[in-house]
Amino acid sequence: MVEDDEIITGIIEEILSTKGFAVVTVSNGQTAWSMLQAGLPGLDTILLDRELPGMNGMDLLRGLKTLPGYEQLPVVMETAADDPGSIRQGMEQGVYYYLTKPFEPDLLLAIVSAAVAQYRDYQEMRKTVEQAEQTLWFLDSGVFHIQTLEESHTLASSLAKIRPELRRAGLGLQELMINAIEHGNLGISYRE
Repeated sequence: MVEDDEIITGIIEEILSTKGFAVVTVSNGQTAWSMLQAGLPGLDTILLDRELPGMNGMDLLRGLKTLPGYEQLPVVMETAADDPGSIRQGMEQGVYYYLTKPFEPDLLLAIVSAAVAQYRDYQEMRKTVEQAEQTLWFLDSGVFHIQTLEESHTLASSLAKIRPELRRAGLGLQELMINAIEHGNLGISYRE
């Protein structure tokens, strides 16, 4: 939680900790930014005050979405700025939920619980996909049948994610597949 008001921090921490949430509190955006840049493992969501001294919540949010590993982390913006323009701006920047003060404890718990559950589901899904991709490391040979440009893009992207050396060659793989599809679909042989 990034909140500069000590009273609100205490209230939120009390509400969340009674339901088993471990809460890390930070009182300003710059400290939070430094902690995130250094890597803060185990975060499942961030409660972020929009109005913070120094680096405000919107600036922190924009920075957070650029940090590897935090792009999908849900951010609940908690603020008194409840005008439609502020809410729209927050949502456009990737806020998971825009919670306006004063808020009900039950609503806070429901939102945080949903954000945490969704993020844990996302992490589990990502882990499953990574494990599936890693099984292709053991592939000795394979045959892929593609006929469309979309299929070539999907295959090239998937292959490029498997191994570091293929990531560098991803664009080249796609170009080769596009050429093969265009030649095959148009009935143009390589000699022609």
